[in-house]
Amino acid sequence: MKNVLISFSKASGSEVLSLKKLLSEKGYILRDASSKTDCLDYLIEQGKIAKDSQYDLEEVFRLCTEWAELLIVFIDKDSNENEDMCNMVEIAHRGSKDILGVMLSDIDEDDIPESLKKYANKGLIKSDDEQIIDAIEKEVEVWQEVSGQARTTPLGKISKPKSCK
Repeated sequence: MKNVLISFSKASGSEVLSLKKLLSEKGYILRDASSKTDCLDYLIEQGKIAKDSQYDLEEVFRLCTEWAELLIVFIDKDSNENEDMCNMVEIAHRGSKDILGVMLSDIDEDDIPESLKKYANKGLIKSDDEQIIDAIEKEVEVWQEVSGQARTTPLGKISKPKSCK
């Protein structure tokens, strides 16, 4: 797995930048789904979208997700308010892509979007570079509580998920 799409809303820049640097050093190719220009510029460069054309944001997400083998979603207090993020998870799921949810500091279980509870097939973990790399590179799901403690059951199977708005 080499192509990774990263999505976040108002995540801590240092946590995202740290992981991006580490993944780049390990040879992963990254696209930032939270920066619409990053995905859009890539699609224009590849000839998948004309430079001056009108484009549908969901189509941009779908095309970028097609490129990726893994979607990493950083979860913060505002993630349930980020409809684009929730839609991207749904698109990645429909495309049979691996999805990993990364919980940032100070979130509650209610902050985790329903789409991640249902579709994060690589797991849901606290933000820790070493654990994220393990979750990406190993063939096992890693499920944690928001506290970071191990969880034996995926979230979608133990609680009623909160919908994205």
